[in-house]
Amino acid sequence: MLNASYSAADPEGRRLSSYEEARAALGARLRQLRKDAGLTGEQLARRFGWQQSKVSRIETGKQNASEADITAWAQAVGAASEVVEELLAGLKAVQIEYATWRQQHQAGGQADQQPGNRLGPGVEAPQLRNEQPRFHHHAIHRLPSLG
Repeated sequence: MLNASYSAADPEGRRLSSYEEARAALGARLRQLRKDAGLTGEQLARRFGWQQSKVSRIETGKQNASEADITAWAQAVGAASEVVEELLAGLKAVQIEYATWRQQHQAGGQADQQPGNRLGPGVEAPQLRNEQPRFHHHAIHRLPSLG
């Protein structure tokens, strides 16, 4: 099951988005499978010609794993076919969460760029005066010398 133990916040305490939480849960599950198989991150990475940092980033939810990564990982740790199906379903959940998150953020960014009243229904925005600033020659004073 992908409800493995992981923090719902990043190391700085920032709340994770739903897709980051799903990716972290998948990474935590992959880490547990690797440890249960008695492999270090370095050993697993060497098997696939990866940098050890890739294993770490996947396990900590900092990087998305591909379907090929998950399949290779599952084979390396000797995971049963049900576990492979669970992992691939978890990957699909991450992809769906990411697509949803991205749509929401794109829609939010577009809404912020649209003109209109953002104060809400029935609330009038104050009218701004469209005038050029007026400078009066007597309002300009000589500044004392700094030297």
